[in-house]
Amino acid sequence: MDKFLLLCISLFIGFGVIFLYYFGPFIFKKNTNIQHGCQCSIKKEKCQYCISNDNIEYLKQQEKERQRLEEIKNRAYQQRLYQQQLYQQQQEQLYQQQLYQQQLYQQQQQRLQQQQLYQQQQQQQRVQQQQLYQQQQQQQQRLQQQQRLQQQKQSAAQMINDQMVPMDIDTPLVNTRGLSNIQPHKLSQSQMAEIRLNERIQLYGLMIRREIPGDGNCQMHALSDQIYGDLDHSALIRTVIVDWLRVNGGFKLPNGATLSDFVYDSSWEEYCNNMSKNGTWGDHLTLVAAAEIFKINITIISSVASQTSFFIEIKPKVKSDYYILLSHIAEFHYGSLCQL
Repeated sequence: MDKFLLLCISLFIGFGVIFLYYFGPFIFKKNTNIQHGCQCSIKKEKCQYCISNDNIEYLKQQEKERQRLEEIKNRAYQQRLYQQQLYQQQQEQLYQQQLYQQQLYQQQQQRLQQQQLYQQQQQQQRVQQQQLYQQQQQQQQRLQQQQRLQQQKQSAAQMINDQMVPMDIDTPLVNTRGLSNIQPHKLSQSQMAEIRLNERIQLYGLMIRREIPGDGNCQMHALSDQIYGDLDHSALIRTVIVDWLRVNGGFKLPNGATLSDFVYDSSWEEYCNNMSKNGTWGDHLTLVAAAEIFKINITIISSVASQTSFFIEIKPKVKSDYYILLSHIAEFHYGSLCQL
């Protein structure tokens, strides 16, 4: 009896619990979900308290979201500000670097200008020293020429006192004698000729450009000095002159005569062969050839005794503005002249 009663009570309690679990909400119309200390309806209709709490929670969430967004904005602003500051610093550094480079460049330019100015000053000083040296050399040469001229005048005066009458040296300019081992005049006659030549050189404001060696090639040396500025082209000049003469024996001069007309003692071929030899004196014909080959006007100041024929000009057929100046101690030696 007791066991049956206990079984019935247990079944009753079990069925009651199951019934209340499944059908209790429909009977009492209230849920068991306690939210904010209240019980809302089973239809999920919230009470005013829950609605108020939800609004407060929503506002809190909105505030948190606003704060989060504000914080994000602040961080973005701080980051932009930092980037701007960093950019400004970089620009400032770049400006400082450019300013420093510009200062370095200006300093380099100043040093370069100073170096150039110093070099120009040094160059000017060297030029001035060279000019001064050349002037001293020219003065020394003029002094030596004056002394030599004075000595020659004294020698001439002594010859006059000794009643020595010089021979006429107004002879032709064509060389038919051959090599230079033959001395055509006595020493006294050469001295008189040199005196006349120096007086005429001074009369025209000229001076000796270079001492020409008397080795039989003096005319070629003088032409080389006038044309090339040195004595190294004498052999070349002789070669081209002789080659030109070989094929131009019939070349006509302004007076109508040909070059070969001036050769009496030998044939034209023999004359050219003789002129091709080293040491053979040049003559008027070789000067005509030089004028035609190099297209130059050749002016010769001669020592001949005649006062009307000592100034000789040889001009090429082709008009030229190029002039060279030679001196000539008649039948003895050619020299190279220039303006004082």
